[in-house]
Amino acid sequence: MDVPAMHPEWLVTFWMETPGLNQLNAHYTLALLGLFAGVLYFGKRKRQDGILVSDPDEVQFKHLIRKRTLIEDQMAELDKKLAEGSLPTEKYDDESRELSKHLAKVQQDLRQFIQ
Repeated sequence: MDVPAMHPEWLVTFWMETPGLNQLNAHYTLALLGLFAGVLYFGKRKRQDGILVSDPDEVQFKHLIRKRTLIEDQMAELDKKLAEGSLPTEKYDDESRELSKHLAKVQQDLRQFIQ
């Protein structure tokens, strides 16, 4: 059983009445145009990523700065909870010690960028 193609009439008319297009296979031509558009899209996207991320060391440095700020904020939040009495001293000591370890590691990594 052969099913007829489901192309809009205006598209078939346009393709068949346009000089040059009527000599090309429509399916192959459209597939090539789609492939070309995909290559352009992903190529442009890749170039933009390359422009935005120019120096991996700079990205790492900014990441460490953000990480240090986050840890310092968490330590301030712990101090605030301890002052309010909503955090037991033992839990405060454990979490503070853990955050201090992370902060020391981040500070050490930052010193490598400064030197």
